[in-house]
Amino acid sequence: MKKNEIKVLESLIRGSKTLKELAWDLSLSESYVSEITDELCERNFIRKERKGRIVSISLAKPKDIYFKKLSDSFSLRLLLSGKKDLLLPRLLKPKRIIDFESGISKSQVYKDISELRSIGVVLKKDGKYYVNPMLDDLINLLEIINKEFLYKGANEYAIVLWRKGNERLEKIPKGFGIEGEFTAFSIFRRYGVDYTPAHNYVFYPRKKLLAGEIFIHSLIASETKTQRSMCVIFYLKNREKLDIGTIKKLAKHYDALNLYVDVEYYLATKKEYKFLPWNEFSEKAKLYGAGLEEYFGEEKLLSVLAEIGKIIEEEINIYLIGGGNMIIQGIKDSTKDIDLIIESTEDFYALTEVLEDLGYRESSKVMGLYKNLQPSTIMYKENNPRFDIFVKTVCGVIELSKSMKSNALFFKNFGKVTVHLISQEGIFIFKSITDREGDLEDVGAIAKKHSLNWKWIFEEVIIQERKSKKRFSFAVLDTLEVLEDRYGIVSPITKKLRYHCLEEAIIIALDKPKNRGELKKLIDFPMSQIDNAIRRLEKRQMIMVDRSKRPATISKGS
Repeated sequence: MKKNEIKVLESLIRGSKTLKELAWDLSLSESYVSEITDELCERNFIRKERKGRIVSISLAKPKDIYFKKLSDSFSLRLLLSGKKDLLLPRLLKPKRIIDFESGISKSQVYKDISELRSIGVVLKKDGKYYVNPMLDDLINLLEIINKEFLYKGANEYAIVLWRKGNERLEKIPKGFGIEGEFTAFSIFRRYGVDYTPAHNYVFYPRKKLLAGEIFIHSLIASETKTQRSMCVIFYLKNREKLDIGTIKKLAKHYDALNLYVDVEYYLATKKEYKFLPWNEFSEKAKLYGAGLEEYFGEEKLLSVLAEIGKIIEEEINIYLIGGGNMIIQGIKDSTKDIDLIIESTEDFYALTEVLEDLGYRESSKVMGLYKNLQPSTIMYKENNPRFDIFVKTVCGVIELSKSMKSNALFFKNFGKVTVHLISQEGIFIFKSITDREGDLEDVGAIAKKHSLNWKWIFEEVIIQERKSKKRFSFAVLDTLEVLEDRYGIVSPITKKLRYHCLEEAIIIALDKPKNRGELKKLIDFPMSQIDNAIRRLEKRQMIMVDRSKRPATISKGS
């Protein structure tokens, strides 16, 4: 442990302090003490609590009791300096020098053990070294530390943050040999975020990681508000490399979808929750060159629509389908873009020409976050909301159907522009299948504030899916599962949609005949549900089952 880290512990043994008090006590700068305490916080030696602008720092419980007792008998410098803080927990069981894995040099091990023996902390018997069994307080402390470190393969002090099959994400003290792939905070610098963590973060098995995976790994690894906020900075800094659809899939794979939605919530609401206060975060984002998009409220939205209405010469209908709609209906306070559908190419040219007259310009490229939306165009102007304009269809999949138009609400005429509001059920569908920042948080807000017509949503999804011949019901099911997991909102159509998605998954998997076991490897559903779906599909003659073979072979229907 470093000298100044030990000084922090010694100061906190005398009582908890604010960051300012601790810096004054140690005669160090607040910024430097903040870095030291962040590292100790990561290792769970101390805890930091923010009350308004005041950061209170104290020893972590229940370690605080044992640190205080040990400081009465020992010098913490002699007890923890060098690599002793890593060495001592491994000496709860007798070990020879040769038993220590690489990561701490043999010379360092000899030096530290020699010092520990000189103060009676470590004993030697039959060539093996071990912690003095008479030191109950020290043993209790070391056992607590050991419980926080799970031995899972890479080395004795790897904390396994996530595991599935042969994949795992680990947090490892620096100085140990690494066999996996560096990830999370360990490689933020490669992506333009100059952040140095106290530990290494490693993914196994070794493979080339996507930027989205590194982002999700960092969310899983985050333990403090500062770390979670650095994840958001990574996200903002690398927007063009990140595809939200891919991030959602990765977050689901890593059981981290809620963590990702936390980021959406923070960016959309600026509410502190699990992150730094917004003013502190925005300053940090500026330092890292991570651009924050501007959000606009109802007043700005209506003024822009009024400007369009003043000069447009043709009568057009526009249907608001996103944040602008939600602002008008009182579901959210602000948005960075105005998503709308128009019904013809003639209306498209009329609207884009007016926007150009007002100083808007067409985006030269669609950012990574929006590339799957396939908008007819994106128009932007500094200090104004961006326009995402779609003609008839969104994402090349969901169309402005007769049912959606009949359910839409008339809002207002702005000159020759008639503005309609797509129903909340329609917005729910659009936002369930689009892969954009904030969509999951928006559907949560809709479901919490409105009694939705779930039957209509299910029927519209199935109809539109059959028309487009594109299977987006999986994305809608993902959204329903997020609602249930995050907000406790249980939709009455979830079970029915899950059956539908299972049947679709079976048909997709039958690119060639397969048996039940082969299907199970490809489809993440219980075997009993797969068997029931096979029976339903066979009854409807959508698949054929050849039971003359062992095992039975399943193929698509003729």
